Amino acid sequence: MVHGLLHNACSFRALVTLLPPHFYYVCIDLPGHGWSSPFPPGVPLDFFQYVFSIKRFIDAIGWSKFVLIGHSFGCMTGTMFTALYPEMVDKYIAIDGFVPFIITNAECPQLIRKSFDRLLELERNLEVSGRRSLTQKQALDKIMSGPNGEITSEEVALALLRRSAREEPGGTFTFTDDPRLRFKVGSLLSRAQLIAFMRPLASVPTMLLLAATTFVLINDSSKKLASKSPISRTRESLLEVVKLFGSGRLVQVAGNHFVHINDPQSVADHINQFLLEPRSSL
Repeated sequence: MVHGLLHNACSFRALVTLLPPHFYYVCIDLPGHGWSSPFPPGVPLDFFQYVFSIKRFIDAIGWSKFVLIGHSFGCMTGTMFTALYPEMVDKYIAIDGFVPFIITNAECPQLIRKSFDRLLELERNLEVSGRRSLTQKQALDKIMSGPNGEITSEEVALALLRRSAREEPGGTFTFTDDPRLRFKVGSLLSRAQLIAFMRPLASVPTMLLLAATTFVLINDSSKKLASKSPISRTRESLLEVVKLFGSGRLVQVAGNHFVHINDPQSVADHINQFLLEPRSSL
């Protein structure tokens, strides 16, 4: 089970208790998250290094076949892993995320330069001011609110906090996640490249669970969405990719981006049915 950006293994704390007990569940911390070491300092983060980290972990525990479940960024990396190693993934479940954002050839140089400049600026700022300590309430508020919707479970939010921050002697908290994660970790793939990557996914039974708020965004054909070219292009590519995996299904679940935390039962109902179905019937 692979979490989203700036979360950690505790993202699945509530959901995993509702899944079939005869499966063995492993929730990982991606590099620079939770209790995992970050990538070496001094270089921009690379999307495919996160995909590779999944392969390295799977090889380390000796699995040759498994069910992969991801959320958000964990879906983006999980989808690319499944596309690269379809023979290793028995079934694939993506919770409110699926493919990385795509770019045009013209955007690529600008985005690479921007990643260089942002990293250098971040390093200069950290040298001057370091990382800010927060009260527990401030830290929880930071975890529970965001542009993708609110987390309503304070229990899970507290678990996320304790795995991604260090409690100082005075009772304050300092986040220990990789500060480079403040910036989006993009794949720099074009639409044609993404489609080429996705074709092997057709052989893997796949379920894409989309929160209602995301479902509305994907199906929005308004001018407002069309003006946001990366989102619009990725939306069109997602719809094209969905058509490619003939053994897959698309399910809408009421809730926001963190529905697996806020209403885990609604997500578990669909996952349990999918997990328990014989592969041959999918």
